[in-house]
Amino acid sequence: MADGTPDWNDAWTTHANADAMADAASDDIATGISHDGKWATEVSVQVDYGATATEGVKVYVLRYVSAAVTESGANDAPWGFQMKYLANATKYAVFTVDGTMVSKFSVFATNDSGASVDITCKARQLDKIVSV
Repeated sequence: MADGTPDWNDAWTTHANADAMADAASDDIATGISHDGKWATEVSVQVDYGATATEGVKVYVLRYVSAAVTESGANDAPWGFQMKYLANATKYAVFTVDGTMVSKFSVFATNDSGASVDITCKARQLDKIVSV
């Protein structure tokens, strides 16, 4: 049996770069991430909270249900989580989406924090498993 090790792409692709998101707003922060020929995707989310923040931004993974249509958002109860928050601070989260479980997805965020935020979303992919 051969042993293998992951060969992650070193470069991160920026999907949202300090994009302003008003309180009570939601938006796709990364779209159309494909696992075609990929093993997994590592997603990084950074949120810069405003002075009046009272809760964390919610982040969801929206799977594609056809060639160009995703789950419609938080109302479809997709997988997601609430980011940690602190007024006037920056918080980070990193998660991995398994390429054997999801063929194509987008990342969706909802800001009900009580403040405007700046949000950054980056991703990098696991290209292959190499023999060692």
